[in-house]
Amino acid sequence: MSNVIHFLPTYVDATPFIEQQRRYVKKPVFGREGDTVEIFDGDTLVEAEKMRSYAQYIPIYQQWLAQPTMDFNSEKGLQQGQLLVGSFLVKGKASACGYRVGGRITNNLSYYLPTGLEKSPNPR
Repeated sequence: MSNVIHFLPTYVDATPFIEQQRRYVKKPVFGREGDTVEIFDGDTLVEAEKMRSYAQYIPIYQQWLAQPTMDFNSEKGLQQGQLLVGSFLVKGKASACGYRVGGRITNNLSYYLPTGLEKSPNPR
């Protein structure tokens, strides 16, 4: 059995994280690009995204995990940001990955590099 985490622990309330004294993220069940995301340490708000477009949606609470910091080149020159890798499935099969580099909350101002998987000529 591997120690690879495929999905961070996620709950409908923050109690498990508060009891375990772990940082967690509060985010809407329907949302995107960091909008309405908040990072907590216990009951203390550590950071919140300024965009609040999804505040009316029910929140979920997910374990916070520090993202790796990396250097990258952009039109502004050499910059540093935190890397978030997302994966996408189509009909239950791997289809693409997206790489975002931004702040601790990866929002719509982050740099994004989409990648896709080419369909094999001989699918199994």
